[in-house]
Amino acid sequence: MSDGIHGIKILKGKVHIMKAIEEFYNEVMADKELEVAVNKAHSENRLAEFLTEHGVDGTTEAFEALVKEK
Repeated sequence: MSDGIHGIKILKGKVHIMKAIEEFYNEVMADKELEVAVNKAHSENRLAEFLTEHGVDGTTEAFEALVKEK
């Protein structure tokens, strides 16, 4: 994975526009199915992979901290 311009990453040869953690958190809170999927990924210890799959620019720890804060 490499950074070109902030917010854009190249992953497996594809350009991904990365979302901020707070932006993704807001999407999760607005979408019950996405919230269930996040919780499932967390319980299966694959939250980092899930965040990457959804184009989130941030760590699992940062996402979990935001959830606790809110």
